[in-house]
Amino acid sequence: MSARSWISLVATGLATLGCVLPASSEIGPPLMGYRLNLKGELRPVWGVPGNVVLGPVLAVELEQAHFGGEEGFAVSRDQVMVFGRDGEAKWRWLRAGAVPMAGFDWKGRVSLVYWPEQGSLWQRTAHGWAELGWAPRPDDVVAGLAEPKPGQIVVLLARQGVLGLLWLVGGMVALEEPLPSMALPAVLMGDGTVLMTSGDELVARQLGGEVAVIARVDEPPIGLRLIGRDVVEAVFPSGRLAMAVHRTEQGWGVFWLPEVSE
Repeated sequence: MSARSWISLVATGLATLGCVLPASSEIGPPLMGYRLNLKGELRPVWGVPGNVVLGPVLAVELEQAHFGGEEGFAVSRDQVMVFGRDGEAKWRWLRAGAVPMAGFDWKGRVSLVYWPEQGSLWQRTAHGWAELGWAPRPDDVVAGLAEPKPGQIVVLLARQGVLGLLWLVGGMVALEEPLPSMALPAVLMGDGTVLMTSGDELVARQLGGEVAVIARVDEPPIGLRLIGRDVVEAVFPSGRLAMAVHRTEQGWGVFWLPEVSE
């Protein structure tokens, strides 16, 4: 199904995806991002790295949520939504099948949506959304998407157990690069930086190939989620605490978030 027909289908009206409300004020702390806990509850995160406060629950029963700094992407059992910094919905679609995936651009906006059930990749345009001609191989697993420059799309793939990057231009593959020493889980940031595990290390790989070790971990994370501009949450099997990493001009820093299960 094309992007145009999907949008026409849901334009007839949808119930709200949870109770999303404005999440910042002129006199309150700055909005750092949005965070999904293990219960499927979405909360705003106020403050700065190392000193954050969780806001009230804004949506419930979500299966996935990411926030790139300017816009976020949330998935419930039957709906998909792109929302802004204020928590208000910008686009909604009906969900059919597997959990779709969002990709962010260099500005922290949602610019790509991949629908695994249809094998369809959408790109944001000035007029809405357009379906690209690219589709992964049947045995590929799409693990991340990004648009680091206008018209340049990067896809993080797991192919036969090996991670790799694809560069798409005009819907065609322009370059492929394997990442044999890296492993899932991984997250692809809007500028093309990949955060992933390599042995007992959490590493960041920039689009140009430079790799930096962020931290050593006793156990590999079970998930990595983008929760703010240059802020990624790492969830561990213990489930009690979640580590977050953030990028600064001096490099990468690490801080702890409140309990995931709260």
